Amino acid sequence: MKNVTTELIEILIQFIIKYYRNISLSIENTNIDIILLQDSQRSSI
Repeated sequence: MKNVTTELIEILIQFIIKYYRNISLSIENTNIDIILLQDSQRSSI
């Protein structure tokens, strides 16, 4: 039973790490998009 719990915890941790990476990646991409948008608005003014 203990082994199963450890495996479950490891799977959970890996999942959380992947999920967190995806979130931070998408946040970075969104920030880059916003910066690009602001730049294009500045240059059109």
